[in-house]
Amino acid sequence: MQAHPYAVWLSLAALAAAIAAQVAWRRRRATAGRPLFGLLLASAVWAATYALTWINTDQADQVFWLNATYFGVVVIPLALLVFTLQYTGKGGWLTRRRLTLLAIQPILTFLVVWSNPLHHWFHASFLQMELGGYMVLGWTRGPWFWFNVVYSYGFLLVAFVLLVREMAQVPPGFRSQIRMIVIAFIWPWVASIITQFGLNPWPELDLTPIAFSLTGILMLYGLYFHRLLDLVPVARSQVLENMQDGVLVLDLQRRVVDMNPAAMAMLGVERQQALGQPVEAAFVHFPEALEIFVGKGTAQEVVCLSGNPDRYIDVRLSRLEDQAGRRLGYLVVGRDITDAHLREEELRKANQRLQGQFKEIQTLQVELREQAIRDPLTGLHNRRFLDEALLPIFETAVSNQQPVSMVMVDLDHFKNLNDEHGHHAGDLVLQQLAQLLMRFSRGGDVVCRYGGEEILAVLPGVGAEVAARRVEEWRAAWAGLMIEHAGQRLQNTFSAGVAAFPAHGDNSDDVLRAADRALYVAKDEGRNRVSVAGGERR
Repeated sequence: MQAHPYAVWLSLAALAAAIAAQVAWRRRRATAGRPLFGLLLASAVWAATYALTWINTDQADQVFWLNATYFGVVVIPLALLVFTLQYTGKGGWLTRRRLTLLAIQPILTFLVVWSNPLHHWFHASFLQMELGGYMVLGWTRGPWFWFNVVYSYGFLLVAFVLLVREMAQVPPGFRSQIRMIVIAFIWPWVASIITQFGLNPWPELDLTPIAFSLTGILMLYGLYFHRLLDLVPVARSQVLENMQDGVLVLDLQRRVVDMNPAAMAMLGVERQQALGQPVEAAFVHFPEALEIFVGKGTAQEVVCLSGNPDRYIDVRLSRLEDQAGRRLGYLVVGRDITDAHLREEELRKANQRLQGQFKEIQTLQVELREQAIRDPLTGLHNRRFLDEALLPIFETAVSNQQPVSMVMVDLDHFKNLNDEHGHHAGDLVLQQLAQLLMRFSRGGDVVCRYGGEEILAVLPGVGAEVAARRVEEWRAAWAGLMIEHAGQRLQNTFSAGVAAFPAHGDNSDDVLRAADRALYVAKDEGRNRVSVAGGERR
């Protein structure tokens, strides 16, 4: 055993990588957490086993621990590539089959290293020498060693390019995070190049595992202070290409500079056909959609794209500006709302149908109401309506101290009319009387068929004297009316009794009885006359 200074450096590098790996393991469920853990653990294994190479003095032991470094060495390039793909949102590309194919070379390299005494493809020869009082193991590279270097550098180069491209596309808040990752992984790469191409001031020492100590420190810093793995940028291409909303980017001349697959599907055009074209030329088949693009800075409209079937798109046009407020172009986002529009249209039609049905029901209700309160023969109100109307009429009369007159009208000799000319003639006479009374009544008067040939008129605000004069006009007009029936001219008269509130009663029942008594007085005195309650006759 020997306490070589290089072993101390390598042990510190292994410790830094191991601590970073432990922290990454706690974040293993985050995006790219597992490959980062694998990468840092492999770095710790590499540095630790390489430190043991410098501690041992026996050549066989030194060769063993040198070979053991490849437990970590072959894992690092693949782990870095997997980490980068997942971190930049391209993890979907890494299928199980592709991962298996990428892992074939590292597995073969590991097998070649441990079977090296049989073929010397990896280490062509070993030579132990004494330098500065320490036993140092030297070796020459075989062809597979250089093949592995090229293969590993290829992985590192792809990862580096992906990270740099991502840094150019992500929002500014994520750029410092990606920049730190690039710096963390570029040091081991540079250290490996210095070592492999003879630029190392300590030619017997591989600087790569020591450089990983800086990687571990930077990753620890990123995990704790930059929320590495907690906030992971998603690639613009992944977001834009997988959006279900159509996206168009126009320059200041309203030429198409970019569009995603959803926009191509909505408009039925290919990206290459539309790119660089003014919107008027690119979407000439959709004049409905063009209206929102031309001559407007911002807009939101629903446009109909004709087709089979038609589609409805909610289109929003907004300006694109840089951080300084300089206008760069326009962003157009279209969302297919066909299903929602059709549902809304169905609801609108259903609502219209319901409104129509509701109006029909209201009309039927009015008709039923009229049928319920109207006499079917004469069209006058019936007793049911009278019962409902009297209470508010008399309540108003009491509160306003106004009179209310009630007039009971009865056709004279109506039975004789029916017997001589038939019931149809009697019905016709009743109808004509009803029409005459309705012509002579005011808007607030209530005229109803009280029963048989009796008709009751309620005159709000009218006293008995005035009511008697009005009824006298009715009587005279009715007496002079000639009714044509079956080639004959019929003529009839009526008798009427008039009573009023409050002169002849304190309520509707009392006034009605007084009017009925006055009617009988008119009939007893010879009919075809108007009698007022209390004996006054006209």
